[in-house]
Amino acid sequence: MIQISKSARLAAASISAFIAACGGGGGSDSSSTPTTPSGTTTPVVMSGPITGFGSVIVNGVRFDVSSAAFKIDDSSGGQDDLSVGQIVTIAGTLDDRGNRSASEVVYGSEIKGPVQSIDLANRRFVALGVTVVVSDATIFRNLTGLDALAVGNFVEVSGYPNASNGTLEASYVEKEDNTSQARLRGSVAALDTAQKRFTIGTTTVDYANATLDPSSLTLADGLSVEVRGSVGADAVLRASRIKSRKGFDVSDDRRNGKAEVEGLVSSVDGSRFVVNGVTVTISNSTVYERGTAADIVVGARLEAEGAVQADGSVVASKIEFKVNGGNGGGRDGRIYGTIEAVDATAGTIKLLNTTVKTNTSTIYEDDRDKIKTFQFAGLSVGDYVEIGFVIAGSDVLATRVERDDAETRSEVRGPVSSFDAVTEQLVIIGVAVDASSARYQRGEAVITQDEFYAALTAGAEVKAKGSYSPTTLKATEVELEINDDGDDGDDDNGDDGDDDSGDDSDDDKGGDGKGG
Repeated sequence: MIQISKSARLAAASISAFIAACGGGGGSDSSSTPTTPSGTTTPVVMSGPITGFGSVIVNGVRFDVSSAAFKIDDSSGGQDDLSVGQIVTIAGTLDDRGNRSASEVVYGSEIKGPVQSIDLANRRFVALGVTVVVSDATIFRNLTGLDALAVGNFVEVSGYPNASNGTLEASYVEKEDNTSQARLRGSVAALDTAQKRFTIGTTTVDYANATLDPSSLTLADGLSVEVRGSVGADAVLRASRIKSRKGFDVSDDRRNGKAEVEGLVSSVDGSRFVVNGVTVTISNSTVYERGTAADIVVGARLEAEGAVQADGSVVASKIEFKVNGGNGGGRDGRIYGTIEAVDATAGTIKLLNTTVKTNTSTIYEDDRDKIKTFQFAGLSVGDYVEIGFVIAGSDVLATRVERDDAETRSEVRGPVSSFDAVTEQLVIIGVAVDASSARYQRGEAVITQDEFYAALTAGAEVKAKGSYSPTTLKATEVELEINDDGDDGDDDNGDDGDDDSGDDSDDDKGGDGKGG
């Protein structure tokens, strides 16, 4: 087992800061208009990615934010400053009708800094010494994607640190002005009080001229901090402010309030583990969905629900395991095309003759009409969409659905289930592909037909682009993708088990459709 570090224990208390800030008050209906308070209310705090708007929706759970205070990277802000994909913490109340009302919405980026290197083949880049991994679920702002990023660009990143490999799994990447102040979260290491330096990951932090928050803060190895400052030509982060990420104690009237936190498990110690900086304790009465206690390992993605304790930790009543896409071990991919059918009851979208499921964690974007509150209910047959997905057992589960201007181009990237080298036909996640007129590639290198099929195996990851009519994708380009070992991407076999059928239903759903 991995021991919980001091920084993890300190970060675990961060959730209590928001509990202490919560006020009493009424609930809300599914709109942004507050309703008359009803009966009793329970303090509630939730941490996770924004999946939609119309108020603020986190993991499909809607919070009325009409009376909420917004804090964006330690500055006051508003709902318009937020985006889907950003990891936020919301504190507020839950009334006896199931309505949630937020008193505070807090967003803090994990990284703000210059890009130092980019690895397109393995879909990652390095910023402020942190390796950031992107997937087809990652939301990009002021960028069309990773291929539009350049070394030296200044980026803001939100996501989950993956302690199993030391990377940051990006849920949101935004290109910003290069004059923005650098920001980095992490744990202090190699503290040198004489030189007034320490490291976070591979980044050296010089704190000689930094203001400590609180002023009584004593730096120590393992302490979880947030650093702001500027980066020089020597890549040293010269801190202007260092803030402890330790939260406040939970007041008596806030103990046993409801808490929900999602993220990647960073450490495990017996019946306690840390997820997204919060310490969670399990017991014999904890209920598990799509897994068991044995599945709580470093790197596992899950959501814990339970009661907040005096030290800011959570005693879990329920643990729900999530499907990790691409970054965390599950197979991910994308499919672009025109919607052929929408089933609101089943929460499914059909395109390229393939059915894609949605759930409360699916993120929606509207690049066509710029509707910020766009959700599943806004989808129609004939809409052109770009969908990022993960393979969940036998299902294709959407992590991101983006509506775009109409195009004739269709595309699919995912594991190959079958192929015929003679007829040059492939099937990728159920999409029939005719590659007889396509250019073949392995990574960025153009190869022959014989070379392509000699290297191809069932389960390998392939990207096909072309036009779709009427039941086949006529490919103009077919690419056999490779991983960081130079091998074809078939090491996972696409088997995440049957732990996620696309039904992530729970008692507190919000949103306009099955997807959120």
